[in-house]
Formats: sequence, structure tokens, C-alpha cells
Amino acid sequence: MLLLLCAVAALRVRALAGTAALLTRTRIDDFAVAPLEVCGVGVYALANTWGAARDGDATGGRVWPCGLELAPRVAAAAANRTVLDVGCGCGVVALAAARAGAKRVVAADVNPVPLRLVAAAAEDQGLAVEVESFDVASAAPLPPADVVAFADLTYEESLAEAVAARVLEARARGSHVLCATNPLRAGAAAFRGALPDVRFEPVALSRHAATHTDARNWKTRLVQHLDVVPD
Repeated sequence: MLLLLCAVAALRVRALAGTAALLTRTRIDDFAVAPLEVCGVGVYALANTWGAARDGDATGGRVWPCGLELAPRVAAAAANRTVLDVGCGCGVVALAAARAGAKRVVAADVNPVPLRLVAAAAEDQGLAVEVESFDVASAAPLPPADVVAFADLTYEESLAEAVAARVLEARARGSHVLCATNPLRAGAAAFRGALPDVRFEPVALSRHAATHTDARNWKTRLVQHLDVVPD
């Protein structure tokens, strides 16, 4: 089942005393980080996203609503299965899958910064998450997995088209595909346009509180609805 989450705003993410208490680092390599607890796991987010500009796109150092909404759904499908989190960012989806008892979890991203964040968070919590450099726009085949997750990867048209091709690739080989996207992203229309045979069915959205601050305009966004695409 392909889950397409349309997110137009974030709720509040809180730093709590639970699993986030295991995350005690204030710096990872050259970057200041802040531990957060979301979806039952602790994640490291960049304290200053602009500081990662020299190492590529800093968006992977933030917690986004699409990942927060997708994580519990991936976790529900993860037990005793292999999970691939494509464009993992801070790794909330991958970490939640590991916490839920996945047989193997791979967090993949083209940017090395979020891979360092995920590896550190997994190590501090004793969770088994492998990190792998992977570019969805490359010619390399998608790493194999029973469950494949894509969260908020439509912020450019070319990227959205590449992600849509990866969605089809994963579904064609029998993977359980879950995908969350923000309809305000520049590539949202291209993503849907590249999947003309996909039928979207609206269902009730589960409520999951979280916070996201956009570094450019400081606007808050709220996840509004969920579309389900049956296999």
C-alpha cells in the first residue's frame, strides 16, 4: 500500500525526558545538534540548519511533518521485515521502524549530514539502523527491502519525478511502499503527474503532535489529510 500524506503544516515537536534523554550529544562532528523525542524515538536535529550549507542541503537536519506522520505507519508495518527509509533526513522513520522490531533497517540519503545524525541517534539508543549514501536520481537500483518509505521528497520537480520512478520500481518488485508528501512543494504536481495510474483514496488522518519551524519564513504548517493508494 502506498500512503501519500499531504502535509501543509507542522504541529509542535517537544524535547521530552523519555528516549530523548538517551541522546546527550550537543555536537556531531562540526554541527551543533538538539535532541528531540518524536514518535517514540529520540532524534538529533541540527540546532542551526544553515550551518550545514557547506555540506549540502540542510533540510535533512530538520524534523518535518511528513516524516512525523509517516513514522508510525511504517513502524506498524515493520515488525520482522526489512525497511528502507529513502531520503531519511533526521531518521525518525528509520528509528521508529527499528524500535518497532524491524528485522533490518537501512536509512538512505544523498546528504552525508543526516546520515551522521541518524547513526548517532541509533547508537545512543541501542537501535540497529544501517546508514547508506544513495541518490534517488542515480542509475543505481533501489536497495531491496520489504517496506520502502519516502517522506517529503517533492521539493523540486526533477526530484519528485525521480522519486515517483522509485515508487514504481519498489512496487514492481513487491515492496510495501509508504510515501508522504507536502502539496505545497514545488514538485508535488509533478509527483502525481508521474503516477497517472495511481488512485488516491482519502481516509481519516490519525493525530500526531509535532513541531516544525521553517528556517526561511518561520511559518507553521499543519498536516491535513491522508490519501491511501491500494496495491
